[in-house]
Formats: sequence, structure tokens, C-alpha cells
Amino acid sequence: MKIQTLILTFALILNSVFAIDFKYTLEKKEKLCFHEPMGQFESISIQVKTYYETGLNLEVTSPISEESSQKICEEQTTAYNNFQIKCNFATQAQGNVQICFENQNKSPLTFNLIFLTGVEAKDYSQILQQNDLQPIKFYTKKIEGIIKDMKQELNYIVSSRKTSYDQEVSNKMLGFSLMLLGLVVILAIFQVNYMKSFLRRKKII
Repeated sequence: MKIQTLILTFALILNSVFAIDFKYTLEKKEKLCFHEPMGQFESISIQVKTYYETGLNLEVTSPISEESSQKICEEQTTAYNNFQIKCNFATQAQGNVQICFENQNKSPLTFNLIFLTGVEAKDYSQILQQNDLQPIKFYTKKIEGIIKDMKQELNYIVSSRKTSYDQEVSNKMLGFSLMLLGLVVILAIFQVNYMKSFLRRKKII
């Protein structure tokens, strides 16, 4: 039981930051779809780029409730958008996010897809543009984001599989996760305090 709990917890950590990066070639008029199960309020970033080719159509559908979904993005690569498409959103309900690609040309078309979720899908770039102390804030925000995503993933796992786990396993998994989150928070606080102390000694602040 302890091994199962440990495996589930580490799977939860890995799942809080998920990324896909691959290249694919669609034959003429070919359509390709895949779906990924997501929890509620998860950040998602989809970036698609072709190589000086137009006519790739992207369609993204996300759940808005347990029984319905809505179209989030529907765009096509053109020279006007530099042959690339970006789609950023947060899920409104847990369920499958579906991504479809369609080659509307009469010849094969190659594209590159980057699919990010969790902390990696969020934009923290503005924090780094303000002042010298912002790199500390940047990494602190990313840690906070990881903790938030892990909590959402935990809730998603428990809610979607609550009928298959007994109370003992659920409590152990929750306890171990909370202990791990506590260690991450303590480490983040220590790093911030250490950096501030170091910068004061160097008379930077």
C-alpha cells in the first residue's frame, strides 16, 4: 500500500507540469485529432508552427461542464500570422481537451506542436522585466504555481477515482503530498531569505 501511495504521489508531481513537443507530417487533406484528460482550471498553452506553409487548420475544444464542451480556438496558418498559431486558455471543467489538425492543401504539410500545461503554460516574463529582485519573485511564483497545480491534480485524481480507492490509501496519499508541499514551501522561503541576506551583505539592496 505504501509503494502504491508513493507511486501515485510522484505521478501527481510529474503530471502537474506536462509538455509535448513533436514534429508531424500530414498527408494531403488529412485530419488528425487527439485528446488529453485535464482537471478543472488547468492552464494550457498550444503553439503550432509550420515551415513556410499555409493551410494548416487548428481546432481546439475544451469541456465547460461534465456533459458539454466548447470550441476554444479555430485558426489557420498563413503568411500573415508568420505560419504559426498560439492558443492559451484555462479549462472550465475537468474532462478531455481535444486538439485537431487538418491539412487543407493538396500536398503533404509538416508542422511542429508544443503543448504545455500547468506552470510551464503560464507567462511569468513580465516579472523579470521590473527590477533586480524580480528573479527571486519569479521562481517563488513558479513554485507557488507548482503547488497550486499539484493540489488541483490531487483533487482531480481523488474525484475521478474515488470509487476505486479506500479511505486508508486516500489519507496516506494526501498526507504524503501535504508533507512534500510543506518541504517545497520551506525550501522556497529559505532561498528567498538567503538571497535577500546575500544582496544586503553585498549592499545591492
